[in-house]
Amino acid sequence: MPNLIEFEWSRMTEGYGIERFWPEDVEFERCVEGYRPIAKVGARASTLRLIESGAVFHALQIEEGWGAGATYPIDYIYPEGTEYLTYRPFDSGIQLFREFSDIGGEPNGVFQFAHRYGLLFNQTPTQYLTEFEHLEDMQTWLFESEKMGRAVEAWEVYNRTKDDIEPLLIEFHSSNTRSSLSVRLKRGADPERPALYIEPDNLFSAIWLQFAQAVSANTQMRRCAVCPTWFAYGTGTGRRKSAHYCSDKCRKAAHRNRERTQS
Repeated sequence: MPNLIEFEWSRMTEGYGIERFWPEDVEFERCVEGYRPIAKVGARASTLRLIESGAVFHALQIEEGWGAGATYPIDYIYPEGTEYLTYRPFDSGIQLFREFSDIGGEPNGVFQFAHRYGLLFNQTPTQYLTEFEHLEDMQTWLFESEKMGRAVEAWEVYNRTKDDIEPLLIEFHSSNTRSSLSVRLKRGADPERPALYIEPDNLFSAIWLQFAQAVSANTQMRRCAVCPTWFAYGTGTGRRKSAHYCSDKCRKAAHRNRERTQS
């Protein structure tokens, strides 16, 4: 099956950092939009920075009663620096949904994925204003990656046993698409006819769309022998069944490692 996903995204060239919000450091004031956090005397510096940025009010999406009972800290991922790179994550056959499922509840896995591919829901704007303008909480990342892990596991069970779990796979996908998808006819590789493409509007939805495409096509994939990248192989992918590396860079790195070992 040809790749139907038409998608561009951005990631910060300097990567991403983390800032911690402490609910116990704030009081919540009623306002038109709901509740607004007001820093208490002695509030931690990280909480103050998030409040002063203005972004935490929108990121928290506070509901009535949340501020009164919550005491656990919330870690937010934020972009470092102002330089970003726009790229096309699905043109090379990389299976991002499989890498996302490998995060497995590990915060370090979140950072590795974000550094490689960017945030899930917020794309870097053309004119970047402040480093806290776009925030995503760590807990959401961990929760969503665990759901993807369960979906991948269900697919693997289905491939091994052929048990009737197709409804489960369909439900996994249907319940995890959070954006609208645009369907377009555009100029493709064949100059004689236009090609059909599906355009998601954020990385999260693009990852679930790629999962659906992989399940539908029964895509064969493996992890690169050098780096964490999962890649598709076989007919129509540009990689032979015997391929063990995601790129020439990793293939050359493996060759250099073998030379050092043998010397």
